[in-house]
Amino acid sequence: MFSGIIAKKGVVDSISGHELTLACPGLRPRPGESIAVNGACLTVTRASSKRPRFSFDVSSETWRLTNLSALRPGDRVNLEPALRLGDALGGHLVSGHVDATAKILKHQALR
Repeated sequence: MFSGIIAKKGVVDSISGHELTLACPGLRPRPGESIAVNGACLTVTRASSKRPRFSFDVSSETWRLTNLSALRPGDRVNLEPALRLGDALGGHLVSGHVDATAKILKHQALR
């Protein structure tokens, strides 16, 4: 589960096939941990102990149903580690699993 509060900003390091690699100096997750990337729950598959880099295997369905397929190296992403027992709930509970997509018909900037 996630709180819906973005904890860090990361940068796309590389995309190779179905592997997405991110850089975020303030975050050092271990393989098996869940992180919401732009709101989509992903599981860390590899993490570097020397450089702040970590990777995810992204399924075809996730590429298709999220904005992750539009990412390019150098793009910034929103990161949210999964909640741990005892963490503060400053936002609201979200699962991070994508059920559908929608098309934005109109966008108006906030003033």
